[in-house]
Amino acid sequence: MANQKLLCRLDLLKDEFPTVPVRHLTNTLRKEKTLFKSFGALEEQLRTYRQVATPFSKIGKARIKRGTELTLIERGSQVPKELHAAKRRKEIVTSKPNFFPTRGVDPAESPTVWKLMNGSRTPTSFRG
Repeated sequence: MANQKLLCRLDLLKDEFPTVPVRHLTNTLRKEKTLFKSFGALEEQLRTYRQVATPFSKIGKARIKRGTELTLIERGSQVPKELHAAKRRKEIVTSKPNFFPTRGVDPAESPTVWKLMNGSRTPTSFRG
């Protein structure tokens, strides 16, 4: 039963991330334990694919979607609901402006952000 759930989740991830190797999808799913967390981790890795070193290389030709989600919905599975929750979370996170960038802040260009990122509790460059 648990193996069948793992396969259902893996099939959904394969449909959602056609350029990511199946081995990486499997490893991420085993590491993160849930579809929700795995989706978030994979989405973040793809979003930052060109910016940082990634634990995988995209495959040359994307897989074709097999309609796993519709099949699971017809069976009454709860797994597609978990996938939709992860997609909603991604939309919320990506729609928010990123006031605190994670890297590449030059203190000369943005002293307030730099000070906040490096331990200062209050912005000192706002004078008004």
